[in-house]
Amino acid sequence: MSPNQQSVCLQKGMTAVDLGACPGGWTYQLVSRGINVEAVDNGAMAESLMATGLVKYQAADGFKYKPLDGHVDWLVCDMIEKPERVAQLMTDWLCSRKATSTIFNLKLPMKQRFQTVKALISTIIDALNERQIKHKLSAKHLYHDRDEITVIILTGAHLIQ
Repeated sequence: MSPNQQSVCLQKGMTAVDLGACPGGWTYQLVSRGINVEAVDNGAMAESLMATGLVKYQAADGFKYKPLDGHVDWLVCDMIEKPERVAQLMTDWLCSRKATSTIFNLKLPMKQRFQTVKALISTIIDALNERQIKHKLSAKHLYHDRDEITVIILTGAHLIQ
């Protein structure tokens, strides 16, 4: 995301849900930008993040969790789970408009990594197009984490022309 996109998409006062939040890496990134976070995990959050006053911790199942106010600006997800389940969950949140945009990691299977990711991304795009949700999707295989791919999907007000 370019600095211009970040200034539009990650503004102080926005809201987010972080599924699989502990110990708090994504939550830290959001809080450092003044974003209010619902951190969802069964593990313990870093006390320094809780002390910011911007984090509400929820010990809950990320697949069953619903945002406290019904909608958030951002859904972030780094759950250790099959990529098919995570992709479906992100699609559900975007299509039901519980979240405007999302950043998530897909844990790569041992075999057929490219084919699996390509199929999942295609399924997500098809679902968004079917519901006429204008979007921009980017995926990156980051060097430091070779066993997952990071995906960002921008929709709604987060799209910059």
